[in-house]
Amino acid sequence: MEKSRNATVTREKVFLFSSACERRNLDAQKIYNYLTGNGYKIVNDPEEADYIIYFTCGFVKSVSDTCLKMIEDFKKYDAELIIAGCIQDIIGEELSKIFDGRIIPTRDLDRINDIFSNKKTKLGDLEDAHSMWSNFNKRSFLGILRRISRSIKSIEKSHNWFKNHILKTIFGENFEKIFPFNRIYPHQDIFCIFISRGCIHNCSYCAIRKAVGPLKSKPIDECIKEFKLGLEKGFKHFVLEADDIGHYGIDIKSSLPELLDKMIKIEGDYKIELKNFHPMWIIKYVKEFKEILKRKKIKIILLSVQSGNNRILKLMRRPYTKEKLQDTILSLKKVDPELEIGVHLLVGFPTETFDEFKETLDLFEKTPFDFGSIFSFSSQEGTTAAKMEPKIKWKEILHRMKYALAYLRKNNYFACYIKSTKNVYFYKK
Repeated sequence: MEKSRNATVTREKVFLFSSACERRNLDAQKIYNYLTGNGYKIVNDPEEADYIIYFTCGFVKSVSDTCLKMIEDFKKYDAELIIAGCIQDIIGEELSKIFDGRIIPTRDLDRINDIFSNKKTKLGDLEDAHSMWSNFNKRSFLGILRRISRSIKSIEKSHNWFKNHILKTIFGENFEKIFPFNRIYPHQDIFCIFISRGCIHNCSYCAIRKAVGPLKSKPIDECIKEFKLGLEKGFKHFVLEADDIGHYGIDIKSSLPELLDKMIKIEGDYKIELKNFHPMWIIKYVKEFKEILKRKKIKIILLSVQSGNNRILKLMRRPYTKEKLQDTILSLKKVDPELEIGVHLLVGFPTETFDEFKETLDLFEKTPFDFGSIFSFSSQEGTTAAKMEPKIKWKEILHRMKYALAYLRKNNYFACYIKSTKNVYFYKK
């Protein structure tokens, strides 16, 4: 359990670490801004810290299990451990068995004001962060690599030469889009805009809705204001983020196409990337998106497709068919052949047969995916999928991941299996 705390001791050094998604890494960066603005020092070594703030994820069981192990590791340090992110609202009972300290829930980040009280700046006084937190832990291998990368980036000419003549030669043009490259060598030239929080969907495998809460869209005027701020600062690559970007605006009688239409009417040399897109919305708004794409400002769309089999999609409560999805993507690529389409897929959903898994890979035969990831499924308690039988054994899931890896490499993708995450990551060569 947590070490006892002496309220009279002044604590000034904070170690931040995240095992979470990009949305939570934006939250982590905002908390970094809050802490540094209030005089706290952020350290890269948990051994030096008075506080450790750990951002967790509970997307699937394998991820939350990894977070629980990290919590046990962080408890070994002589610092107050504070848990942030989604894990508390997803597996709170399991978390309580190993942790009884203070928590900053995803849907109530302002709870940090109660922990670091009597400070001149409250978290709510700050605007959302426009860059993502990147871990710098001097006690980890990835942390060392990031520090080397940052050192290289401090010298502009060396950075560009190393990136364009070494890394791209070895790994290809799109290497920065996927894990682990996007974590080792994080983008420094993107401007993120968090356009909404929360989720309205009820996917049978996902528990994130419990943590992020209901949809709360940022008003269009505020989004446009942040976009103009990025342009004024010289940014040319913008990323729109949300727990699901597709349902932006339906709670404020607006829509994503309306936001994008107003945004891309602003003149300038820039491109926009749309992250975490539920396919039902790209299908719903296909007519509007065709008009938007004609203006050549949307560079990348990342779709959470999950499966290429209609029976599995129905069990997942994903309200679209693979045929409709493929037709939609092809129609958008016809309007703008340079549009890059990324994809997230899940392998090993309960009852999925090997032939149904192969249908997911068959998506690549017709659909021009440029990059993406294939997640190995592990059911999270409290979801409908956790009650479905039969479950696919891990040995079989691993076999399918290896099969997918070979398939992708055969079809001109750079693909790798990362043992620590149990996922395959790929991009078109």
